[in-house]
Amino acid sequence: MVINDAWVRKKKTLNKERKKAGKAALPENRWIQLLGMVVTFHVVMLSFLIFSGFLNNLWFKK
Repeated sequence: MVINDAWVRKKKTLNKERKKAGKAALPENRWIQLLGMVVTFHVVMLSFLIFSGFLNNLWFKK
């Protein structure tokens, strides 16, 4: 989620710079938002699996 927040802040800065240079802003639409939600969901679920120990038992059998 920190990565998403950093990207949103960086995107605002990039859009300001692009506007000054006379270029079009980076696109923002529902597909981009959906992609961000999907990536965030998968990162959160992967972290749950890592910290629960499930992946440790799955990958490193004793």
